[in-house]
Amino acid sequence: MACRNLGECVFGAPIDREFGPMVGAADNGQSNSTVPKLFRYMRYNPELSTQGLASLGLPQIEPTNVQRLDSVDHMDELQEVGRVYAKASVSAGHFGGFH
Repeated sequence: MACRNLGECVFGAPIDREFGPMVGAADNGQSNSTVPKLFRYMRYNPELSTQGLASLGLPQIEPTNVQRLDSVDHMDELQEVGRVYAKASVSAGHFGGFH
């Protein structure tokens, strides 16, 4: 939440029902902070449940194999989730320009 409050959040799932996604607040005139945005922030979190993996087109991956990010025995599956999720969710536009 701190990163979304202090930074300009351009992508991310809702935090919870009270705060929502806190995405793009600086762009629509409803800033969630009283200080200037200090950095650009994106939060990419693929859903690593059976349903989430199926929605990515990866129903063959067992969720418990990829729910631990240090699961070295399943590194190929972790990388596949990352590749598929990135292709579906990451946009160069999220990163903005450099000044």
